[in-house]
Amino acid sequence: MDVVLRADAGVNIGGGHVMRCLTLAQALERQGAQVAFACRKGTGEVVSRLGERIWRELPQGLAPEREAQWLADGWPEGCDLLVVDHYGLDARFERACRDWARRILVIDDLADRPHDADWLLDQTPGRHARAYAGLVNPECRMLLGADHLLLRPAFARARHAARSRRLAGGRSGRLLVTLGLTDAHNVTARILEGIAASGVAAEVDVVLGGGAPHLEAVRGLAGKMPFPVTTHVDVPHMERLMARADLAIGAGGTSSWERCCLGLPAITVTIADNQLGVARVLEEADASLTAAPGGVAARLAELWGDDARLARMGENAARLCDGLGAPRTAMILRPGRAADGRPVRLRPATATDVRLVWTWQQDPGIRRHARQPRPPAWEEHERWMTARLADPGALFHLILHDEEPAGLLRFDRLPDGTHEVSILVATASQRLGLAAEAVRLGRFLMPEARLLAWIKPENSASLALFAKAGYRRLDDHCFILEPTEVQEAE
Repeated sequence: MDVVLRADAGVNIGGGHVMRCLTLAQALERQGAQVAFACRKGTGEVVSRLGERIWRELPQGLAPEREAQWLADGWPEGCDLLVVDHYGLDARFERACRDWARRILVIDDLADRPHDADWLLDQTPGRHARAYAGLVNPECRMLLGADHLLLRPAFARARHAARSRRLAGGRSGRLLVTLGLTDAHNVTARILEGIAASGVAAEVDVVLGGGAPHLEAVRGLAGKMPFPVTTHVDVPHMERLMARADLAIGAGGTSSWERCCLGLPAITVTIADNQLGVARVLEEADASLTAAPGGVAARLAELWGDDARLARMGENAARLCDGLGAPRTAMILRPGRAADGRPVRLRPATATDVRLVWTWQQDPGIRRHARQPRPPAWEEHERWMTARLADPGALFHLILHDEEPAGLLRFDRLPDGTHEVSILVATASQRLGLAAEAVRLGRFLMPEARLLAWIKPENSASLALFAKAGYRRLDDHCFILEPTEVQEAE
């Protein structure tokens, strides 16, 4: 087995751990991996999507070392990668898996216990490595922040349309309430009562899982509210409900980042201690307001009629997350390879890369095939790249060769929704197959985008590169690659 993912779901812990592992599993499968899950009893009842997967049910009450041995017995051939997403497991369990799992990725966001891992993924925006000082081995590679947020591809796909609707200033009058798949303490009922107390006139969408213990009670209460309420169960397309809502009232788990990806402002209700940090990050970014269940009415009355504030919060939220964290993380775990066998991946460009990119663009050999042969002056380039990094319609990545910057790959969104591809490989890194691998990884990053490449007729290397990647000629300069549909388990 290539990858085994260890995560649980339940009435009390919800389904977030398994849901984000499913997202990572899908990205790894697109990279060619075979995946399986190991979960405790009850997980399948909370996360119905797990039934479509290969998974084994763990016995209850095993000590960490016994659990590690149970996994080893279940997959005697071992695995290339073990993914552990579980607040109840730590270095004791991970260390016991070392003879069986060749590499280990831990997903955590509490930073409250030690780990023995090759990678640690904490997708909290703004997270710093110092939070894990003394908790991980020195060789552990830290994957931190919003670049690694594990969201289903559907959210990245819906992002542009959702943001465009909000920026156009249209209001749907819809309010989304989502307190997790199980909502074990029936916070949803208190939220509905708070909406009624606020006096806000809205159409309300409530989302729960089929295994939620208070589902019928919520349905009964919804029918008594002085506003229309629709209760959605095991929603297959959560992104659609989020895209049409004006505001969400939700928990501080994974759904927080789904809302951010779609630019949906929110009132974050913290229903577990581990959500306090997320709520704080969102409020500091002015993407959400935090409230206890009893304080929702006042917060809602404060926000609902303030269109300008909702628009500002939505844009602040969208800046936190672009929805591409799963394929970026998969690139690290299963990277591409250059001709010399060294790993190749893409990472988002930042303001610290401005001068490096400018240096590359001064090279006469690189300028020879550019639309504008004249090298840009420093001030001109600085303005241009700063604007590109801030443009929500542009995706600007560096090509890393053995973790060293070796070029750039950029996607600029055109008015018709097509993305124009621009690629540059530094002269010192050419003839290693980096361009071909970067183009392949770019398609992996954005499988459902329509991609356009503009190439000079005399640039025979680029003509061959894009033709081999499946691009079809439109005219003397333009080549197109049609979208590839991603099959997503719902």
